[in-house]
Order: sequence, then structure tokens, then C-alpha cells
Amino acid sequence: MQARTEDGFSSPETLGHADEKRKSILPHAVLSGAIFCIYFFSMSLIPFLILIVAAPLLVYTIGHLLPQSHIVSRSRVFDVSRTELWNLLCDVEAFPAWRRRLNRIIIRERLEDRLVYEEHSPRRKIVVVQVKQLPFRKLLRILQEIPTFSGSWTFELDEELVADIKKSRRTHLKITQQGVIKRPILRVLHMLVFGFHRRIDQFLDDLDKKVASGRYT
Repeated sequence: MQARTEDGFSSPETLGHADEKRKSILPHAVLSGAIFCIYFFSMSLIPFLILIVAAPLLVYTIGHLLPQSHIVSRSRVFDVSRTELWNLLCDVEAFPAWRRRLNRIIIRERLEDRLVYEEHSPRRKIVVVQVKQLPFRKLLRILQEIPTFSGSWTFELDEELVADIKKSRRTHLKITQQGVIKRPILRVLHMLVFGFHRRIDQFLDDLDKKVASGRYT
């Protein structure tokens, strides 16, 4: 088919020039499309990148606003006498046999109403000062400051009488933790993820299993 000119047909030279023009436009169109795609995806990633950078700063700011100190309490009733439970709590050298993730106990100082010892776990060593504030009723444990936590536990024991002949004695144990967490990010994690009472619950669970085993006398 012959191309049209002014009198109705186009010359072969004109057709060749148009083909070359189309060929030169095509790479520019592809490049423009690629640039647009890169721009689009980069713009969609910017909020995500901002979030990655800003999240730790936001968590730190929230943690900085939270108080360093806290007080939490947990209670549980055990089917043993107050004397038996007291002896379990004071026999620290037997702790590795029933407390999870505790490898050994080293006694540093032993007095009549005061005991200083080391708790060794796979991750850390904690020095504890134990004071018998009121024999068979109130026990205080002060934890030497470590990078993540410092504070104390207070144990309060109250004996209850029950009607069941097989369980003539029950003891109500209350543990109060007064703690200080200095690192802001850790304060947020304990508030939202771990819970300030996590270690108390773990201790009570271990103690419950020990009492249930019957091997505590």
C-alpha cells in the first residue's frame, strides 16, 4: 500500500522518519515508567522507614515518663502450717532443688536474724540480704542492685484454720515487691509485656509444686 502525500500519498522518506521518531520515543517512555515505579515504591516505604527509626525513640520517651519505682503484691494459700512454710522459705540452700533456673546458692554471711547469700542462675548472679523481721510471720529479702532491677520482697505469713480434718492448717502467703527499674525501655516492656509481678508468680508456682510434692519436712 502506498503512503499518501499532499496529493493523497506519503513519500517513503516521510514514513522512515516517523518510524525512527517512534523508536526514539519508546526508550524514554520505558525510562519514565521505571522512574515513576521507583518513586511510587520509595514513597510508600518512607512511612515504614520513619516508623522503624521513630519506634525506639517513642518507647524510650514513654518509658522515661513512667515512674522508676513500683509496688506489686501477690497472694496464695498453701495447705501447710505456717511453721512448715516458714522453714521452706528460710532454707535457702535447698532452693536449687525446687526453684527453676537457679543453679546454686553461696552463703556469704550467716547471723541469727540475718543471712547474706548469692543466687546463681545461668544468666546472672544476685546478692540477697534476708532479714527475719518477725519470726514465722514476716520475712524481708533485699536484692542487691543489678543493671536491670533493684528492690525487695516482703513475705507475710498468716495461718488459717479450716474445717477439713485432713487439712487442719493452711497458710496465706503474701509477697510484696518494691522495685526500681532505671532503664526506660525495660519499664515499658515490664508494663506491657512481662508484667511487674512475673517473678513473684514464678516463685509462687515453684513453691506450690514443692508443697504439693510433700517433701518439705
